[in-house]
Amino acid sequence: MDDLFERLTSSIDLSKTKIYPPPPRIVLCGGKHDVTNGEQRVSVRDALYRSAEIKGKGYYEHILLPENIFKFYQSSGYTDLLRFERDLAELSTLTIVIPEGPGSIAELGAFSVLNEINKKLVVVVHEDHVEAGSLRFPPKFGPPVKVESASLNR
Repeated sequence: MDDLFERLTSSIDLSKTKIYPPPPRIVLCGGKHDVTNGEQRVSVRDALYRSAEIKGKGYYEHILLPENIFKFYQSSGYTDLLRFERDLAELSTLTIVIPEGPGSIAELGAFSVLNEINKKLVVVVHEDHVEAGSLRFPPKFGPPVKVESASLNR
């Protein structure tokens, strides 16, 4: 392995090498997204994604929906879906979680306790769950509080 690494690094001419940053990636987690449902939005995440698509915002092409890359997960060496989603979130510029169902609530819980992810985690909650600048989301001292605390300390 060391020999392979040495051969590879010695074959690179750094004076002719350019390294470009990866394009921004936004992971959008939340409720269902259903393109077969016509104009009807089936979740807040669906409405947000469709709005970005229709309005041609500059960030639309950077949005990743976890279910769209599930085929990659199935053919990868991953055996743990949570680890796969965690790695995806770590490699992304921003992760948006809209806790609309069991899956996205679980993702919020997992992502909020990981420091490298919660620094670039945005949680979107309905205004009924926001009171005086604090999140009222069950459980009271759960993931949104951890994310809110992390955002205050940035």
